[in-house]
Amino acid sequence: MVCAKEDYGRAAVDRKLKLKEAFKNHTIFWQLGHAFDTMHDCFVWNNLAPEPMNFAKVVLNKYLNRHSLVNGEYDTGRDPWWYDDYGWWGIAALRASRAPKIWGEEYADYFEGIADLCWQPMFRNAPYVWKNADQNFFKDYAPKFRWGVWNWLYSRDEIYGIPFTPSIPGMQDGLRGIQNTVTNGLYWVLTARLFHATGNSYYSDVVDKILEFLRLWFSLDNDDYRLLNFYDSGRTDKAVVRERVGLYASGNVVPGYRANFAWTGDQGLVLGGLVDQMKIVGQGSEYAALLDLAKKILAGVKDHLSDPKTQLLRPWAPYTDPDNPDSDHGAPGGDVDDYMTGVAVFMRYLLYAFQTNADLKSYMATLGYRDWVCKNADYVLKHPADATKLIYLTNDLATLVTAVWMS
Repeated sequence: MVCAKEDYGRAAVDRKLKLKEAFKNHTIFWQLGHAFDTMHDCFVWNNLAPEPMNFAKVVLNKYLNRHSLVNGEYDTGRDPWWYDDYGWWGIAALRASRAPKIWGEEYADYFEGIADLCWQPMFRNAPYVWKNADQNFFKDYAPKFRWGVWNWLYSRDEIYGIPFTPSIPGMQDGLRGIQNTVTNGLYWVLTARLFHATGNSYYSDVVDKILEFLRLWFSLDNDDYRLLNFYDSGRTDKAVVRERVGLYASGNVVPGYRANFAWTGDQGLVLGGLVDQMKIVGQGSEYAALLDLAKKILAGVKDHLSDPKTQLLRPWAPYTDPDNPDSDHGAPGGDVDDYMTGVAVFMRYLLYAFQTNADLKSYMATLGYRDWVCKNADYVLKHPADATKLIYLTNDLATLVTAVWMS
């Protein structure tokens, strides 16, 4: 396969310009942080001063204006309320803060502050949902393992000013009040990177707790509920991470749990967490175990989350009814737009692993990842996203920027 690097570059510039315009008109807080992260990758590759600094003003205003509604109204799109909402912005802002030559010294300082402001709500709330709950009322929802985080609180009653309360796991869409992979993955990546940035051992202590929780779930002696899903019977060299933990301490099944479901974004976040953790531990047996897990996920994504005919990356699996534009394609809670972001999330962390870990870069070569990324980028060239839709433009841009670097 001949990878058209120049074509990918031209298309990436086109999507970058369209994404900047879509960003200005978009209001969903976490999706803006997610897009900001991909824009950072693009500016690292295609830094044309003063473009990033001009865009930094837009980014900063989007962050500051999130609570701008009148009369104390709460907009669950504009305002962060899921705990993971903060993770997307925190990670992107921290990355930008480490690149003052791209974003400008002044904005890098602002972004450093945003990273801490986003970590704090996660740290203060997400690990303590069970501790702060009415444990008698919620006794059936006690966590199986300690140290994990939740995406939203438990509440038996309405709480003034807090949306969607009462909040009992399983109510309505089965999306809130759970220990899902995305929240734990974001918290892991953000905390590990804050440790890398500051050297503060407090962050490494928190990372150790997150990692213990994930290790317990990854090694659970139960094929149906292990967080790491060896989906191909008899094969242990490839796996995908399930979208949420499946059991409570009571043995009850977590609402919305689907043993065969995997979100592509989770694979990227866990891959990123593993790369960051390998930086922390250095070489040795722990590094080798983390590397082995990362290899399993890379093999699993390319095999299990790609369309078997086209090799195009799917945002989740199983991706049902692919030819019906009106279908939710099996997205949890029917939440198509949010779960569609999985493509960009994975591509972003794939690029991160490729650029920062030589062992994984070498392993990607043995799996044929370069040609696979090119196939996905070729599809983007022929089927550009709607110029007004931030989610799909972000998918396009993340795929094209990854292809530019890997080709």
